[in-house]
Amino acid sequence: MHDTAAAFGAAFLRSYVDAIEHPRILEIGAGDVNGSLRGCAPSTADYIGVDVEGGPGVDLVLADPYSYPFDAESFDAIVSSSCLEHDPMFWLAFVEMCRVVRGGGFVYLNAPSNGRFHRHPTDNWRFYPDSGIALAQWGRRNGYDIRLIESFVGGRRRDIWNDCVMIFGKAETQQPMHPLADLFPRSFNIRLGEEQGFRNYCDRTEDMCLQDWLAEKLKIIPDAGPTPGAASMGGLIATLAEREVALAAVERGAVERAAAAEACLAEEARLRTEAEQRAAQAENRLAEETRLRTETVQRRSTSRKWPRRGGAAAHGSSVARSAGRKAPNRGDTAAH
Repeated sequence: MHDTAAAFGAAFLRSYVDAIEHPRILEIGAGDVNGSLRGCAPSTADYIGVDVEGGPGVDLVLADPYSYPFDAESFDAIVSSSCLEHDPMFWLAFVEMCRVVRGGGFVYLNAPSNGRFHRHPTDNWRFYPDSGIALAQWGRRNGYDIRLIESFVGGRRRDIWNDCVMIFGKAETQQPMHPLADLFPRSFNIRLGEEQGFRNYCDRTEDMCLQDWLAEKLKIIPDAGPTPGAASMGGLIATLAEREVALAAVERGAVERAAAAEACLAEEARLRTEAEQRAAQAENRLAEETRLRTETVQRRSTSRKWPRRGGAAAHGSSVARSAGRKAPNRGDTAAH
Protein backbone atom coordinates (compact mmCIF):
# COMPACT_ATOMS: atom_id res chain seq x y z
CA MET A 1 0.00 0.00 0.00
CA HIS A 2 1.52 3.32 -1.04
CA ASP A 3 1.72 6.39 1.17
CA THR A 4 -1.37 8.33 0.04
CA ALA A 5 -3.58 5.23 0.01
CA ALA A 6 -2.72 4.61 3.66
CA ALA A 7 -3.29 8.28 4.57
CA PHE A 8 -6.67 8.57 2.81
CA GLY A 9 -7.94 5.26 4.22
CA ALA A 10 -6.94 6.13 7.78
CA ALA A 11 -8.59 9.56 7.46
CA PHE A 12 -11.83 7.97 6.21
CA LEU A 13 -11.97 5.60 9.18
CA ARG A 14 -11.37 8.46 11.61
CA SER A 15 -13.85 10.86 9.99
CA TYR A 16 -16.70 8.50 9.06
CA VAL A 17 -16.41 5.34 11.17
CA ASP A 18 -14.98 6.33 14.57
CA ALA A 19 -18.35 7.75 15.66
CA ILE A 20 -20.07 4.37 15.13
CA GLU A 21 -20.22 2.25 18.28
CA HIS A 22 -18.60 -1.18 17.75
CA PRO A 23 -18.57 -0.87 13.94
CA ARG A 24 -18.54 -3.93 11.72
CA ILE A 25 -16.12 -3.38 8.83
CA LEU A 26 -15.56 -5.46 5.68
CA GLU A 27 -12.40 -4.93 3.61
CA ILE A 28 -12.43 -6.10 0.00
CA GLY A 29 -8.97 -7.01 -1.28
CA ALA A 30 -7.58 -7.24 2.24
CA GLY A 31 -4.28 -8.96 1.44
CA ASP A 32 -1.49 -7.11 3.27
CA VAL A 33 0.81 -5.99 0.46
CA ASN A 34 3.12 -3.42 2.05
CA GLY A 35 0.44 -2.34 4.51
CA SER A 36 -3.24 -2.64 5.32
CA LEU A 37 -6.11 -0.48 6.60
CA ARG A 38 -6.88 -2.95 9.38
CA GLY A 39 -4.49 -1.25 11.79
CA CYS A 40 -6.28 2.09 11.27
CA ALA A 41 -9.72 0.77 12.23
CA PRO A 42 -11.26 1.63 15.63
CA SER A 43 -10.11 -0.70 18.38
CA THR A 44 -13.71 -1.76 19.03
CA ALA A 45 -14.35 -2.74 15.40
CA ASP A 46 -15.28 -6.21 14.19
CA TYR A 47 -12.99 -6.26 11.15
CA ILE A 48 -13.23 -8.90 8.42
CA GLY A 49 -10.86 -9.02 5.46
CA VAL A 50 -11.68 -10.96 2.28
CA ASP A 51 -9.68 -11.58 -0.87
CA VAL A 52 -9.45 -14.00 -3.77
CA GLU A 53 -6.20 -15.44 -2.35
CA GLY A 54 -5.10 -16.27 1.16
CA GLY A 55 -2.33 -14.46 2.97
CA PRO A 56 -1.63 -11.92 5.73
CA GLY A 57 -4.70 -9.83 6.52
CA VAL A 58 -7.12 -12.24 4.82
CA ASP A 59 -9.75 -13.78 7.10
CA LEU A 60 -11.81 -15.36 4.32
CA VAL A 61 -10.95 -16.42 0.77
CA LEU A 62 -13.85 -15.77 -1.60
CA ALA A 63 -14.94 -18.67 -3.76
CA ASP A 64 -16.74 -16.16 -6.00
CA PRO A 65 -15.45 -12.55 -5.92
CA TYR A 66 -18.90 -11.33 -6.97
CA SER A 67 -20.94 -13.15 -4.34
CA TYR A 68 -20.08 -12.42 -0.69
CA PRO A 69 -21.07 -15.03 1.94
CA PHE A 70 -22.72 -12.42 4.18
CA ASP A 71 -26.29 -11.38 4.88
CA ALA A 72 -27.67 -8.20 3.38
CA GLU A 73 -27.05 -5.01 5.38
CA SER A 74 -24.63 -6.68 7.80
CA PHE A 75 -21.74 -4.16 7.78
CA ASP A 76 -21.41 -0.55 8.88
CA ALA A 77 -18.59 0.17 6.44
CA ILE A 78 -17.07 -1.42 3.35
CA VAL A 79 -13.52 -0.41 2.43
CA SER A 80 -11.46 -1.26 -0.62
CA SER A 81 -8.11 0.33 -1.42
CA SER A 82 -5.87 -0.23 -4.45
CA CYS A 83 -7.97 -3.20 -5.47
CA LEU A 84 -10.58 -2.32 -8.11
CA GLU A 85 -7.99 -1.72 -10.85
CA HIS A 86 -7.15 -5.44 -10.60
CA ASP A 87 -10.79 -6.59 -10.68
CA PRO A 88 -11.89 -7.57 -14.22
CA MET A 89 -15.55 -6.77 -13.38
CA PHE A 90 -15.38 -4.30 -10.51
CA TRP A 91 -18.96 -3.13 -11.14
CA LEU A 92 -20.26 -6.53 -10.02
CA ALA A 93 -18.17 -6.32 -6.85
CA PHE A 94 -19.61 -2.85 -6.20
CA VAL A 95 -23.15 -4.23 -6.35
CA GLU A 96 -22.24 -6.77 -3.66
CA MET A 97 -20.81 -3.98 -1.54
CA CYS A 98 -24.10 -2.11 -1.88
CA ARG A 99 -25.97 -5.24 -0.80
CA VAL A 100 -24.04 -6.03 2.39
CA VAL A 101 -23.63 -2.48 3.71
CA ARG A 102 -26.41 -1.47 6.10
CA GLY A 103 -28.67 1.54 5.71
CA GLY A 104 -26.79 4.50 7.12
CA GLY A 105 -23.45 2.84 6.36
CA PHE A 106 -20.61 3.79 4.03
CA VAL A 107 -18.63 2.39 1.11
CA TYR A 108 -15.09 3.70 0.72
CA LEU A 109 -13.22 3.07 -2.53
CA ASN A 110 -9.69 4.12 -3.43
CA ALA A 111 -8.38 3.27 -6.89
CA PRO A 112 -5.60 4.78 -9.01
CA SER A 113 -6.24 7.59 -11.44
CA ASN A 114 -2.81 7.26 -13.06
CA GLY A 115 0.35 5.22 -12.75
CA ARG A 116 2.30 2.39 -14.22
CA PHE A 117 1.02 -0.95 -15.42
CA HIS A 118 1.21 -3.30 -12.41
CA ARG A 119 -0.35 -6.75 -12.65
CA HIS A 120 -1.74 -8.42 -9.53
CA PRO A 121 -2.57 -10.71 -11.26
CA THR A 122 -3.97 -8.29 -13.86
CA ASP A 123 -4.20 -4.50 -14.16
CA ASN A 124 -7.36 -3.42 -15.98
CA TRP A 125 -8.65 0.03 -15.06
CA ARG A 126 -7.95 3.62 -14.03
CA PHE A 127 -10.60 5.84 -12.43
CA TYR A 128 -11.32 9.43 -13.43
CA PRO A 129 -13.27 12.07 -11.46
CA ASP A 130 -16.69 11.06 -12.88
CA SER A 131 -16.28 7.43 -11.78
CA GLY A 132 -18.06 8.02 -8.46
CA ILE A 133 -21.27 9.29 -10.06
CA ALA A 134 -21.22 6.42 -12.57
CA LEU A 135 -20.92 3.84 -9.78
CA ALA A 136 -23.69 5.47 -7.72
CA GLN A 137 -25.99 5.35 -10.75
CA TRP A 138 -25.07 1.70 -11.29
CA GLY A 139 -25.88 0.89 -7.66
CA ARG A 140 -29.30 2.53 -7.90
CA ARG A 141 -29.98 0.74 -11.19
CA ASN A 142 -29.48 -2.52 -9.27
CA GLY A 143 -32.05 -1.51 -6.66
CA TYR A 144 -29.88 -0.01 -3.88
CA ASP A 145 -30.34 3.43 -2.36
CA ILE A 146 -26.72 4.47 -2.89
CA ARG A 147 -25.55 8.08 -3.11
CA LEU A 148 -22.12 9.56 -3.73
CA ILE A 149 -21.14 11.63 -0.69
CA GLU A 150 -17.81 12.95 -1.98
CA SER A 151 -15.00 12.14 -4.36
CA PHE A 152 -11.66 13.66 -5.27
CA VAL A 153 -8.30 12.92 -6.84
CA GLY A 154 -5.52 13.18 -4.27
CA GLY A 155 -2.20 14.83 -4.88
CA ARG A 156 0.80 12.55 -4.78
CA ARG A 157 3.43 12.56 -2.07
CA ARG A 158 6.62 10.52 -2.44
CA ASP A 159 5.11 7.83 -4.64
CA ILE A 160 3.84 8.22 -8.20
CA TRP A 161 0.16 7.55 -7.56
CA ASN A 162 -2.80 9.91 -7.78
CA ASP A 163 -5.67 8.16 -5.99
CA CYS A 164 -9.30 8.53 -6.98
CA VAL A 165 -11.15 8.46 -3.65
CA MET A 166 -14.92 7.81 -3.65
CA ILE A 167 -17.18 7.66 -0.60
CA PHE A 168 -20.77 6.45 -0.85
CA GLY A 169 -23.62 6.32 1.64
CA LYS A 170 -26.59 3.98 1.74
CA ALA A 171 -29.95 5.63 2.53
CA GLU A 172 -29.71 8.37 5.19
CA THR A 173 -26.20 8.73 6.64
CA GLN A 174 -24.58 10.71 9.45
CA GLN A 175 -21.77 12.56 7.71
CA PRO A 176 -18.78 14.38 9.23
CA MET A 177 -18.82 18.16 9.57
CA HIS A 178 -16.12 18.59 6.92
CA PRO A 179 -15.43 16.62 3.73
CA LEU A 180 -12.47 14.29 3.73
CA ALA A 181 -10.99 16.28 0.85
CA ASP A 182 -10.59 19.29 3.17
CA LEU A 183 -7.97 17.34 5.11
CA PHE A 184 -5.81 17.11 1.97
CA PRO A 185 -5.43 20.58 0.46
CA ARG A 186 -3.59 19.37 -2.65
CA SER A 187 -6.60 17.35 -3.81
CA PHE A 188 -8.26 18.36 -7.08
CA ASN A 189 -11.47 17.66 -9.02
CA ILE A 190 -13.36 17.54 -5.72
CA ARG A 191 -17.05 16.66 -5.98
CA LEU A 192 -19.44 17.01 -3.04
CA GLY A 193 -22.58 14.92 -3.42
CA GLU A 194 -23.61 14.30 -6.98
CA GLU A 195 -23.32 17.87 -8.17
CA GLN A 196 -21.93 18.27 -11.65
CA GLY A 197 -19.34 20.89 -10.83
CA PHE A 198 -15.94 20.40 -9.21
CA ARG A 199 -13.91 22.30 -6.68
CA ASN A 200 -10.28 22.84 -7.69
CA TYR A 201 -11.07 21.67 -11.20
CA CYS A 202 -8.20 20.51 -13.41
CA ASP A 203 -8.56 18.83 -16.81
CA ARG A 204 -4.94 17.66 -16.81
CA THR A 205 -3.49 14.88 -14.75
CA GLU A 206 -0.76 15.69 -12.25
CA ASP A 207 1.66 13.78 -14.50
CA MET A 208 0.93 16.24 -17.32
CA CYS A 209 1.25 19.26 -15.03
CA LEU A 210 4.58 18.03 -13.67
CA GLN A 211 5.86 17.35 -17.16
CA ASP A 212 5.00 20.89 -18.29
CA TRP A 213 6.49 22.39 -15.13
CA LEU A 214 9.73 20.45 -15.53
CA ALA A 215 9.99 21.31 -19.21
CA GLU A 216 9.69 24.98 -18.31
CA LYS A 217 12.21 24.72 -15.48
CA LEU A 218 14.71 22.82 -17.60
CA LYS A 219 14.12 25.11 -20.60
CA ILE A 220 13.76 22.21 -23.00
CA ILE A 221 13.12 23.39 -26.57
CA PRO A 222 11.50 20.97 -29.05
CA ASP A 223 13.99 19.79 -31.65
CA ALA A 224 13.40 20.02 -35.33
CA GLY A 225 13.14 16.76 -37.19
CA PRO A 226 10.69 14.20 -38.44
CA THR A 227 9.24 13.78 -34.93
CA PRO A 228 9.42 17.17 -33.24
CA GLY A 229 9.80 16.98 -29.52
CA ALA A 230 10.99 13.38 -29.42
CA ALA A 231 14.62 14.22 -28.70
CA SER A 232 13.71 16.84 -26.12
CA MET A 233 11.41 14.39 -24.39
CA GLY A 234 14.22 11.87 -24.28
CA GLY A 235 16.45 14.53 -22.77
CA LEU A 236 13.74 15.32 -20.24
CA ILE A 237 13.42 11.68 -19.27
CA ALA A 238 17.20 11.31 -18.94
CA THR A 239 17.41 14.46 -16.84
CA LEU A 240 14.55 13.29 -14.64
CA ALA A 241 16.23 9.92 -14.19
CA GLU A 242 19.49 11.60 -13.17
CA ARG A 243 17.65 13.84 -10.73
CA GLU A 244 15.76 10.90 -9.29
CA VAL A 245 19.05 9.07 -8.72
CA ALA A 246 20.54 12.16 -7.06
CA LEU A 247 17.42 12.66 -4.96
CA ALA A 248 17.47 9.01 -3.91
CA ALA A 249 21.11 9.39 -2.87
CA VAL A 250 20.28 12.50 -0.86
CA GLU A 251 17.35 10.73 0.78
CA ARG A 252 19.50 7.71 1.62
CA GLY A 253 22.12 9.99 3.12
CA ALA A 254 19.46 11.76 5.18
CA VAL A 255 18.09 8.44 6.40
CA GLU A 256 21.58 7.21 7.30
CA ARG A 257 22.38 10.46 9.14
CA ALA A 258 19.07 10.29 10.99
CA ALA A 259 19.78 6.67 11.95
CA ALA A 260 23.27 7.59 13.14
CA ALA A 261 21.89 10.50 15.17
CA GLU A 262 19.28 8.23 16.72
CA ALA A 263 21.99 5.70 17.57
CA CYS A 264 24.10 8.44 19.22
CA LEU A 265 21.11 9.64 21.20
CA ALA A 266 20.35 6.08 22.28
CA GLU A 267 23.99 5.57 23.36
CA GLU A 268 23.98 8.86 25.26
CA ALA A 269 20.74 7.88 26.96
CA ARG A 270 22.22 4.48 27.88
CA LEU A 271 25.36 6.06 29.34
CA ARG A 272 23.28 8.63 31.20
CA THR A 273 21.13 5.87 32.64
CA GLU A 274 24.17 3.88 33.73
CA ALA A 275 25.71 6.99 35.37
CA GLU A 276 22.46 7.69 37.20
CA GLN A 277 22.34 4.09 38.37
CA ARG A 278 25.94 4.25 39.63
CA ALA A 279 25.23 7.55 41.40
CA ALA A 280 22.13 6.04 43.02
CA GLN A 281 24.14 3.01 44.15
CA ALA A 282 26.84 5.29 45.62
CA GLU A 283 24.19 7.28 47.47
CA ASN A 284 22.70 4.06 48.83
CA ARG A 285 26.12 2.86 50.02
CA LEU A 286 26.83 6.23 51.65
CA ALA A 287 23.45 6.18 53.38
CA GLU A 288 24.11 2.63 54.63
CA GLU A 289 27.57 3.57 55.96
CA THR A 290 26.09 6.62 57.71
CA ARG A 291 23.42 4.45 59.28
CA LEU A 292 25.95 1.90 60.53
CA ARG A 293 28.22 4.65 61.90
CA THR A 294 25.32 6.24 63.75
CA GLU A 295 24.31 2.91 65.27
CA THR A 296 27.88 2.27 66.43
CA VAL A 297 28.12 5.70 68.08
CA GLN A 298 24.78 5.19 69.78
CA ARG A 299 25.85 1.78 71.16
CA ARG A 300 29.10 3.18 72.58
CA SER A 301 27.32 6.12 74.18
CA THR A 302 24.80 3.80 75.82
CA SER A 303 27.48 1.48 77.21
CA ARG A 304 29.35 4.41 78.92
CA LYS A 305 26.23 5.93 80.46
CA TRP A 306 24.70 2.70 81.82
CA PRO A 307 27.35 0.27 83.20
CA ARG A 308 26.43 -3.34 83.61
CA ARG A 309 24.59 -4.35 86.84
CA GLY A 310 27.14 -6.97 87.81
CA GLY A 311 29.94 -4.42 87.75
CA ALA A 312 28.05 -1.94 89.95
CA ALA A 313 27.27 -4.59 92.61
CA ALA A 314 30.88 -5.72 92.80
CA HIS A 315 32.01 -2.13 93.13
CA GLY A 316 29.61 -1.66 96.07
CA SER A 317 30.90 -4.78 97.83
CA SER A 318 34.54 -3.67 97.56
CA VAL A 319 33.68 -0.25 98.98
CA ALA A 320 31.89 -1.89 101.94
CA ARG A 321 34.86 -4.14 102.63
CA SER A 322 37.24 -1.20 102.57
CA ALA A 323 35.03 0.76 104.97
CA GLY A 324 34.92 -2.21 107.35
CA ARG A 325 38.71 -2.31 107.56
CA LYS A 326 39.19 1.42 108.12
CA ALA A 327 36.46 1.94 110.77
CA PRO A 328 36.51 -0.59 113.62
CA ASN A 329 33.43 -0.66 115.77
CA ARG A 330 33.15 1.18 119.09
CA GLY A 331 33.38 -1.92 121.21
CA ASP A 332 36.81 -2.65 119.91
CA THR A 333 37.96 0.91 120.57
CA ALA A 334 36.68 0.91 124.11
CA ALA A 335 38.29 -2.39 124.87
CA HIS A 336 41.53 -1.06 123.57
